[in-house]
Amino acid sequence: MDNFISEIRECPLIMGIAPNQLGKVFECMVAKRALYKKGDAIVKAGDKMDFIGWILNGSVLLTYDDIDGNIAIIGSLSAPELFGETLIYTNDSSSPLSIHALEDCELLLIKFSKLKSPCKSMCTFHLQVTMNILHSAASKMLHLLDKVLVISNQTIRQRILCFLNIMKEQNGAAKKFTIPYNREQMSKYLCVNQSALSTELRKMSDEGLLRFKRNEFELL
Repeated sequence: MDNFISEIRECPLIMGIAPNQLGKVFECMVAKRALYKKGDAIVKAGDKMDFIGWILNGSVLLTYDDIDGNIAIIGSLSAPELFGETLIYTNDSSSPLSIHALEDCELLLIKFSKLKSPCKSMCTFHLQVTMNILHSAASKMLHLLDKVLVISNQTIRQRILCFLNIMKEQNGAAKKFTIPYNREQMSKYLCVNQSALSTELRKMSDEGLLRFKRNEFELL
């Protein structure tokens, strides 16, 4: 348990909770571990979702599937982030998004019922857990605004630059940074044609605006 706690201390669900209380936290949550291979469906749009997923290792991809079968990438999450917390206090727990393993990943699945109200023992940390869930959900909504900001741009080049600047900031403004998507996934995030995206990236590289190799980029 000590090694496990040291690995997951940065998870938003347990921020502000004393290390000596974490054992009791997991006892109250009755969490279940789950392993998924790259590409596995964790949740499909429309599924009833009664749990928060805590990513212990790996990453997941969030997508929106429209009625015509088109897939738009909403974003990705990696350890030690959460998903599903935006549904915990809603009346309808149907997931609006599909969630797939972006790579092999290990999750901790925690039932909503174990998080929404204090346990019989009235453990003092439940209020902190609730506040952490709300904070995480609010942060997630702010990240969704990044997507709106990107696709509000008119041209492919503007979308690319907006997206890459956001990625750069999320990587600590590093000169070189890695995005979590391959070229097909990047095109779906930007809501543009994949061939047109590749063509525009080559043009931008030739014009000295950026350098890239696979999913590693550098803005010049």
